[in-house]
Amino acid sequence: MNADEGGDGDSTKGTGTLQYEPAKKSSSVCDPVGVSLADFLKQSGNTDDAFGLTRLSSDNIVFPAVSVKKGILEKTDASMQVSSIFLQAQTFKDKGVVILQEDGGVEHNYCPKGKYDRHWEITQGGANKIKEGEQEHCNDFILAFNSSLAKYRDAVNEAGTKKIKFGSEKEAKNYLKRKTKVHPDQWISTFWCLASKTKIRDEMNWHLPKFISPRVDKNCTKAVIRFQSNNLPEVGKHGSDEIIKDCEPAKKK
Repeated sequence: MNADEGGDGDSTKGTGTLQYEPAKKSSSVCDPVGVSLADFLKQSGNTDDAFGLTRLSSDNIVFPAVSVKKGILEKTDASMQVSSIFLQAQTFKDKGVVILQEDGGVEHNYCPKGKYDRHWEITQGGANKIKEGEQEHCNDFILAFNSSLAKYRDAVNEAGTKKIKFGSEKEAKNYLKRKTKVHPDQWISTFWCLASKTKIRDEMNWHLPKFISPRVDKNCTKAVIRFQSNNLPEVGKHGSDEIIKDCEPAKKK
């Protein structure tokens, strides 16, 4: 289970604390979809370290723009669509092997030592938990969007609706900086800073399956790992507001 954010290479880490009020309308879409192994591999390439994948690309984001026409800010938009998939309940063989060091033992049905192909059995409960983990990445991206791009869009449109007059684009940007606490030239980098925080979940191993215990089947032909909901004990414990924060933009030179 992991999350990717990318696009323009403008992802930065910030220092300090900048508080945002979420916008009323997110204009964002992120709904994890259960897929077969074959479909998962088409998008992820492998299952070595992932049972779900949530991606955000700049190609799927509409960034708010600042444009002044006849002294009035023109209406702008902001939206986001996130791709999110997870492995639905199913069984499959991956590239791994399980090495049985000793003969015998109840756990391994007295099978001989050696290498056994590794198979996964994702239960419905396990699939539901994987989906919940990917939804956490979705929620992170949505909060990042609401805390930045949606807010910036609303500030532009509010000024335009009120027909506030500006002598130049620079004057309009300075006004928007006072309204949003972020200069428009840094709106995109601030968003990517917030969005990139979702990687903390993977860095902290909150989405790493735990208590994995492969068992060789009774015919001694393969090793099976049963993936259940309790294999992801950290999922559901860390809200988006815990990590999507602390992205104060750098001072404009």
